[in-house]
Amino acid sequence: VERWSQKSVESKMSLQRILVLVAVVSTVCAIPKPKPPRDVPPGVIICAIDNGPCVRRELQSILGVLSTDPASLGIGASQPLKVNAWTAAPGYLVDFPQKYKNLRLYNHIFNRILNVQSNVTNTGVVLTMNVYNPEVALRADFEFQNATFLGVPVSSRGSVTYRHQGYWGTVTMSGGIIQKGHEKYLSISNFTIEFNASKVLFSFKTGNSSQDASLNQLFGDNWDIALNDVKASYEALYAYSYSKVWNTICSLYPFDSLFLS
Repeated sequence: VERWSQKSVESKMSLQRILVLVAVVSTVCAIPKPKPPRDVPPGVIICAIDNGPCVRRELQSILGVLSTDPASLGIGASQPLKVNAWTAAPGYLVDFPQKYKNLRLYNHIFNRILNVQSNVTNTGVVLTMNVYNPEVALRADFEFQNATFLGVPVSSRGSVTYRHQGYWGTVTMSGGIIQKGHEKYLSISNFTIEFNASKVLFSFKTGNSSQDASLNQLFGDNWDIALNDVKASYEALYAYSYSKVWNTICSLYPFDSLFLS
């Protein structure tokens, strides 16, 4: 009986060791493996970042994917670009804050990139590109309070569409290469736009047709004065909208996935 009892104890101890080993192995196997670096979609051209002409083609190919299949890049739809709220600072003649909500920026992902200058140093990367678009548009809910333009009262609220025809822009984005885990990423710290247009068309909808006609004619007849007076605030708006897209892309894809070494 004693001999049988001893074997029983040893058998139980062996079983316990096996169960502990299984638990340890299961725990180790349950630890998630790091995700492999994301690969860019097949439609994206990959270039060395210091090759400006090739980078132009790469960035244009990314815009092409954004316009047809943004989900393949891992981001949401970018037509239109969306901004919840924005206030354009007063100018000298447009001497009031232009308050906007529910902004929608159309056609920017269809920009044609004309050229790219790439400046790569030990401390960072600067990409400067010239772009053109036959027409981009901004639609938003607006409110102008205590507002005059060229001496004419324009206080109003409602919705508005601005159509920039013959849109030319110089886009500059700069940043550095940062380490995240085992991968390096391009981090864009500064994003600016300077743009111009050959014409701006206005369409105000305030619920008062006579006021709409007055606003459309006043701003339409003096579009160049209005644009040049407050353009800096709209350049900042466009830069903010563009930067959200490019920062998302650069955060999703390691540097070596986006650019040839």
